[in-house]
Amino acid sequence: MRTAEKNRLSGSGRVLHKSIEAVIKTLDKEIHKLDRHIDAHVERHFKAQAQRFKAIQGLGPITCATLLAFMPELGTLSGARAAKLAGLAPLNNDSGKERGKRHIWGGRSIVRSSLHMATLTAVRFNPVIKTFYERLLAAGKPKKVALTACSHKLLRILNAMARTGQPWDESHHAITP
Repeated sequence: MRTAEKNRLSGSGRVLHKSIEAVIKTLDKEIHKLDRHIDAHVERHFKAQAQRFKAIQGLGPITCATLLAFMPELGTLSGARAAKLAGLAPLNNDSGKERGKRHIWGGRSIVRSSLHMATLTAVRFNPVIKTFYERLLAAGKPKKVALTACSHKLLRILNAMARTGQPWDESHHAITP
């Protein structure tokens, strides 16, 4: 809504600016209030888990809160099942003898979207994910396929961390050539 109002502000006449700016200010206050409530809830109920997740370069507070809220099963599933639940598992498109391309689909789109945004940062700053991404690109994979694979890997790492309760350890998840 805030983005829509900001877009409306740029295309409106001066007469409406004051009214639209008041709406934007109200929305900003509500968003700030909701952010405080979410932060307090995460701090109260998921403090240790959130701290472990935030230690991974690329994951911020929004991604952590999204994962904790929309994927409470994290840590209780296998890596493959977690990927399927998040919509990051490549699923076949086969029919009879016909073998189609594998695509990701279904699952929880909010988790998939949040992980995708985190992956965009992780491929730049997280040494483990960056190495994996560069290896996939060097192997000739398209960038989107490589990003999806990195999101999948990041989710599997998070699932393993949630299951074991272990903190982020870069050397543990490093890819050996």
